Amino acid sequence: MGIVDVLKGRLLKAAPVADVEATLVLRVAGCRPHTLTVALERGAVTITSGLSGGCPDATFLFDSETAALGVLGGEADPIEMFMQGRFRADGNLPLAFVLLGLFRPEYRGGPPP
Repeated sequence: MGIVDVLKGRLLKAAPVADVEATLVLRVAGCRPHTLTVALERGAVTITSGLSGGCPDATFLFDSETAALGVLGGEADPIEMFMQGRFRADGNLPLAFVLLGLFRPEYRGGPPP
């Protein structure tokens, strides 16, 4: 499954999306660096390749596709990835933290981590 599929699946399942209006740019380094622009508006999610017009509210930068899939798929903790230097965010940081909440790992039972 690719980044776009994982991204759409997570955002469409996230309850807070309806309350968030933002433009998020995802940049992934690697062999084939690519950029995705995600527009969230009133519960609708639009994902386009490349940069769209205007300034994004936040930009998430990943060191690899594996790191991006881990964070966006809810399998990796964004804070841990940040501490390892595999992920960073630029732009409106309070909004970036709200957006990061949309990708937090899902609770799988047992004691909290």
